[in-house]
Amino acid sequence: MLLQTAVSSVRRGLPRHSWASSCRIADTVLSGQQQQRFASEPCTSLGRMFAGNPELQNVFNQTNQTLGGQPKKLLKTVALAAQAAIATGELPGEAIEGICQKHCALHVGPDAFGVVGANILGTIEDLLTKDQAVLDAWGALYGDIANVFITREAEINKEVAAVPGSWSGRRKFVMAKKEKVSSSVTRFKFEPVDGQPTPDFEPGKFTTIWVPVEEEGPYGHYSEQPRHYTLAVPRKKEDANTGMSISVKKDGLISRILHAAETGTEWELSAPHGCFVMSGVEKLWLSSQDAPVVFISAGVGITPVLAMLENIYVTRPATWLHASQDGAVHPYRERLREIAAVRGGELQRRVWYSNPLPEDGHPGGNETSPHMFNVAKYHYEGRMDLAMSELEEITHLGNEEAHYYMCGPEGFMDAQRDTLVKLGVAEDRIHWEGF
Repeated sequence: MLLQTAVSSVRRGLPRHSWASSCRIADTVLSGQQQQRFASEPCTSLGRMFAGNPELQNVFNQTNQTLGGQPKKLLKTVALAAQAAIATGELPGEAIEGICQKHCALHVGPDAFGVVGANILGTIEDLLTKDQAVLDAWGALYGDIANVFITREAEINKEVAAVPGSWSGRRKFVMAKKEKVSSSVTRFKFEPVDGQPTPDFEPGKFTTIWVPVEEEGPYGHYSEQPRHYTLAVPRKKEDANTGMSISVKKDGLISRILHAAETGTEWELSAPHGCFVMSGVEKLWLSSQDAPVVFISAGVGITPVLAMLENIYVTRPATWLHASQDGAVHPYRERLREIAAVRGGELQRRVWYSNPLPEDGHPGGNETSPHMFNVAKYHYEGRMDLAMSELEEITHLGNEEAHYYMCGPEGFMDAQRDTLVKLGVAEDRIHWEGF
């Protein structure tokens, strides 16, 4: 009964209770300890969802499903959203916006919320309680949360459609060029098959590419997998609106398929989406011209940071911190050194190599001049440590107007976010995008 109610409630777009009412009920009948368990348990009931809806395997990242990361993340997102709604009456805006942008890039429709919701609520029933009051309360709260997503995603779809050169759904592109930018990262240029212009986009936006596969998973056969990749900013003005470029690290199954693909092959891409964009930095500087910005990246997470740094046309205080294994796998190293040299002291740059190669030389290049040290190949050996006393000034830890923009693997970002919070940085000044 609960699952049917949740599905029909979402499809109607009408919550069963008012927002405040459903929050009070859920808070009353589900303890904090139960909410904590809900957020940390793997979503075994997603297997039920794929078994009953095998076509959804083409939407969800099946590698993450196998490893268990995505099911846990899904439950954690719902649990944290519910906890925020219960505590404050509001959802965590930045996290919700990022999810909505990815849903729109994947063309997730309102009906999908009913399917996913039924299985999430089934998980609550399996893991926590069969008490009908609890189940009814969470069914109502999930319906309210889903409606927030559905409303915002309808707005995003209209915003994207209004951009000249944009499109709805998928558009066919041809892989026109491949360029290695490190030993493990390749930059791909895609040009539209129809020959029509592609849209302008803010630095930091991503596209979604659908990669054909023929795989047998735990829940049956699936024929394609989507992946989100940050768009690289065109290097020349004349290249704008002629296509879209992405940088891909050769890592898992899908990235290896892309790396092995020949130029001239056709692919389907989404229009640009995303909220980890340059306008967020620009709005910050409009409100406070001296507000420092600290960019923190790891691996191929450098792509959106590079796009932003290349588009800072005004002189503002900025710091860029990056972590990589060594110089061979460090994408765009020379380009970032060039930007730092041109910007001088206005862009402070620090790089960590966890396992530097002999050709990488000594940390800091044994330079004593601040300018030459700033443009060295790398500065520290080991893992990034934001608590280093020598970083305190350039990370602006004592400045309550400073904002921090992170991009990289989830574990890396969790570690850096935890360190920043321990060092006194408010969480609403920390922004991130996962890779």
